[in-house]
Amino acid sequence: MYGLLINREKIKDVRDAVIGSQIWFEEAGVFSQEEFLQHCQSASNVELQTLIVDMDCTDETSLIKGLRTFRNKRLSRIILIAPGRKPGDPTISSLLSLQVWDIVAPEEIDPDPDEEDDFEEGDYEEEDPNSESYLTTLLKLQISSDFGYGNAARWDVQNQQLADPEKPKTKGKNEDSSKAQKMVTDPSIIEHIHSITVDPPTEKSNKVTLLETIIGTVLVSVIGVETNAATTHTALLVANYLVERGYKVAIVEANQNKDFERIEYVYEGMKGYKSSEQTFSIHDVDYYKSSSALDMAQLHEKEYDYIVLDLGAYADAEYIEEFFRSNVQIIVGHGSEWRQTKLFDFSQSFKDRDQTKWIYAVPFADELTISDIKEELKSGVVTLIPSHPDPWTSNKETDAVLDSILLEYLGQRMKKGAPSYLYGIIIAAAVVIVILVLLLLQQ
Repeated sequence: MYGLLINREKIKDVRDAVIGSQIWFEEAGVFSQEEFLQHCQSASNVELQTLIVDMDCTDETSLIKGLRTFRNKRLSRIILIAPGRKPGDPTISSLLSLQVWDIVAPEEIDPDPDEEDDFEEGDYEEEDPNSESYLTTLLKLQISSDFGYGNAARWDVQNQQLADPEKPKTKGKNEDSSKAQKMVTDPSIIEHIHSITVDPPTEKSNKVTLLETIIGTVLVSVIGVETNAATTHTALLVANYLVERGYKVAIVEANQNKDFERIEYVYEGMKGYKSSEQTFSIHDVDYYKSSSALDMAQLHEKEYDYIVLDLGAYADAEYIEEFFRSNVQIIVGHGSEWRQTKLFDFSQSFKDRDQTKWIYAVPFADELTISDIKEELKSGVVTLIPSHPDPWTSNKETDAVLDSILLEYLGQRMKKGAPSYLYGIIIAAAVVIVILVLLLLQQ
């Protein structure tokens, strides 16, 4: 059951995207703040599974207020049509806290007046009445994906792989127009990302069983209080933050979600790409897939400074004990009032454990929410994770947060062979200082 709040120019494309499904609520046009708030209130009174909202149907302030009104009453999925918007857009970042994670952002193509002047009669390519629009294609792909925070993290990747920034306008002006058009409308690239399946290891003994913390290596465990809590995204933020500071870092998929298979596929950027290798590297971080037969001796030989464990949701975590044995223990959960209880339940489930060093990472919350969670939990550190859709790019706000929670562990491990040289230099310097002081006293 769908609800639509759409600019009238796009209503046909949106209807085409949900054809065959029931539309229980629909309003089309450009609305004032009062009108949009009324429509959102009306939509919240309907048992909708998905609400599709067009940013062009009202102003940004009204959009945020209206969707907050809807979210206060409904947990329905919200798909936002955001033409021309880019990752980091302040309005979209504000909406992430309302669990607006599905962003469809087709490129806005401005016609070139000089190029149009050169068109002659017969140059325009006739449009196939049976072909679907670019927006319809994007919406269908978004609807077919599972609802979760990961959608917000990868919406920019989908746009880059689906869309050619210069859509073909004429016949004969571009030799590759038919090929480019296929690229625009062919959804198979992104569909394949969601359809990748990897057979699990045939023997249970091949699973990644982590029995010991590596001496000299800092072990960072990231666990979610529920599914779709942005656990993998947070682990990626930590790993990339550490490697940017010159450390040797590995990240291990200690769960069965197969997300690293998809990450490798998107990074390689080739349709149909599938690797039998159990490890790969992106920006100097070594990734170990969940299907890899991994032992700690192998990691020890590689002398990593940091190993980040992505444990997934704790209810399904096979290596929960590794969390308790880690140097850094990060728990990821939502700040929304209706989902904060998952954080409290996690704490209560392990009330007999030492929680003083636990770090609760809460994405897309505000300071008041963080304060409320701190008051309820009593123990541990609660920190806000800023909006950071692309974990492979640096973000000053995120870096500042990670500085504060990882400062105790930064630089505590020295490279192999460094201690003897370093200690020798320190001792020699101390001897020189003592000699100089004695000489000065004698004078």
